Amino acid sequence: MQKSMKNFLKKLSSKNSLILIAIFLLAALVRFYNFPNRVTFWSEQARSLIVSADYLKTPSLLGQPYFVRQDTNSHVLYAGAIFNYSLIPLLFISNYDPITITIFFTLLNIFTGLIIYLVAKRMFGRGVALLSCTLFLFNDWMIYHSLFIWIYNPLPLLGMLILFFGWRYYRKRRLPGVFMLGLLGGFGVSLQFLFLPITLAVLVFLALRSKKKVIDTAFYFLGVIIGNLPMVLFDLRHNFYNTRTLFQYFLDTLSGKSNASAAYYYFLPFWPVMAIAGGLILFLIWKRSKFFGASF
Repeated sequence: MQKSMKNFLKKLSSKNSLILIAIFLLAALVRFYNFPNRVTFWSEQARSLIVSADYLKTPSLLGQPYFVRQDTNSHVLYAGAIFNYSLIPLLFISNYDPITITIFFTLLNIFTGLIIYLVAKRMFGRGVALLSCTLFLFNDWMIYHSLFIWIYNPLPLLGMLILFFGWRYYRKRRLPGVFMLGLLGGFGVSLQFLFLPITLAVLVFLALRSKKKVIDTAFYFLGVIIGNLPMVLFDLRHNFYNTRTLFQYFLDTLSGKSNASAAYYYFLPFWPVMAIAGGLILFLIWKRSKFFGASF
């Protein structure tokens, strides 16, 4: 036990570990400095908390309605309910204080940076990992997103986890990884309908890589269903209301009848991937400059 503790302290005091600790301490300082006065709380945040609080009186399979998202039949699009149910424990812990609840989303953003570091380290090494998590944690958009409650804020973490489990499946092709990919995909769709193309892309990836296509596809769809189970149950009970509304909204968008428009937050699942790509590019540039510097 004493030897293990000494080894742990030795690793903790290493140069790379100290740099990593400094990065995360600075990232936390940037986010929590003057925290109460920087937190954003508007109608979007209020709607999330109101829907979650209403579940305590009347449980529902529907999540919060999308803001100004209706098809030409005036049918409203709804998100999945899992996000709003996940806010209920935070309501009790915080005594319904939105500032305290926002701390969870700040920590979630920092935790995503840690996952980026761990995944990038396994894939490309410690140098790329340090650069990748730094690019993510000190990106102004990520700092901004860590200061308010929003249903889209878990998307970067989901995107990172899908990349990790997809990479593991590419190397080992294990069935539990297929289920996890489905679970993450289903939960992503419950947060944002535009996560659906990612879910379909993962399905295509599995179909191309799998040696047991029927079994892997079945486990993947099982994960997707469980990851968005409340919405699936609601649609089965109500003549596929959300599926039909989403399809009609898609047709309305193609014909220019909807209010849909491109926005950066639709690409939040790709933020960690871009951070790792940026970290890899910077690391390669540094290695090349170091090589040429040593040559002259």
